[in-house]
Amino acid sequence: MTSESMKCSKCRKHYRKNINDEFARVKAEEEGRSLTVSGIKNGTENGTENGTERIPEAAIAFLQNYKNKKRATAERIMRAIVSNSHITILEITKLSGSSERTVKRYLKEFQEADVLRRAGSDTSGEWILS
Repeated sequence: MTSESMKCSKCRKHYRKNINDEFARVKAEEEGRSLTVSGIKNGTENGTENGTERIPEAAIAFLQNYKNKKRATAERIMRAIVSNSHITILEITKLSGSSERTVKRYLKEFQEADVLRRAGSDTSGEWILS
């Protein structure tokens, strides 16, 4: 990486997101799952592998409504939720590389589209994909 590409914080932000995506891809491969940027693919034919449930087709279809950068952000947030249904918003922000406000906005959009719902309390509840 050259010093020219590190001149602005936006470049560092993009670099950090690329590293996070690469880390998620490598980790998924180690666990026997696969993640793609253009679409989400994990689990096996019957929908589960290593205790990880497959993302419902409705959620994948909803993600197709987003374009390019927004789709990538939405996919990172969705992958974080799939990896841990009890994940907090703060943890999602760290995994996705997005701000807390951005994560909350996407979660609200997912909930309004009935793709995602929250069961239980804010502190001990879980995210459920519909």
